[in-house]
Amino acid sequence: MTAQAQLDPEQTETMTVREAIRQALREEMERDEDVYIMGEDVGL
Repeated sequence: MTAQAQLDPEQTETMTVREAIRQALREEMERDEDVYIMGEDVGL
């Protein structure tokens, strides 16, 4: 059995995968100063 999330359209935001990744990384780096990013093309 699969659970289905009920999302409120007024509280959701449409964004690209790139924007979602950047936002998630930004939030985590603000929350935890020990988080850092390394790899190819991380500056884009």
